[in-house]
Amino acid sequence: TWSFSLDPSACQRSLALARAETATPFMLFLAAYLLLLYQESGQVDLVVGTPVAGRDHAELEGVIGPLVNHLVFRANLTETPTFRALLRRVRDAALDLYEQKGATYESLRERYEPTEDPSRAPLFQARFLVHNTPPPTGDGGLRRGNSIDARRTVALFDLSLGLEYKHTWCGSFEYSTDLF
Repeated sequence: TWSFSLDPSACQRSLALARAETATPFMLFLAAYLLLLYQESGQVDLVVGTPVAGRDHAELEGVIGPLVNHLVFRANLTETPTFRALLRRVRDAALDLYEQKGATYESLRERYEPTEDPSRAPLFQARFLVHNTPPPTGDGGLRRGNSIDARRTVALFDLSLGLEYKHTWCGSFEYSTDLF
């Protein structure tokens, strides 16, 4: 894992661009991640997974445990668009994907032609997530104790970028050391 924080003034300018294009911070940073993947890999057909909460119905709010599904975002940068144009594509595609977030695994396999290599995740190898859950306030009835270092020693995906806002935007890349 490699952690970093983004320059606050550069973030403010970038977020102003996102607002001008009616895009969310998630869409802005996903577009930047796709551009980074394109520049570093030279691949023009990129597939990135992003987790979404599976609690769309009020009756699921009290269920304990994760109800996470991944949306599969595909971008083709053959024409090498400007960043504004890429941001618009990402915005439109993300809005379409949110409508399909209940898609079955089988329908995704048909659409994205997954890899059959058992050493790779079948639908995507790069993941992107923005943590938008505020930290808990209070202890929720739990006792305070020593913190536990819960960092993984194995990457879940070949490459994963996670971002969250803590007075400025911070993030980390988690990656497979067999590949990078």
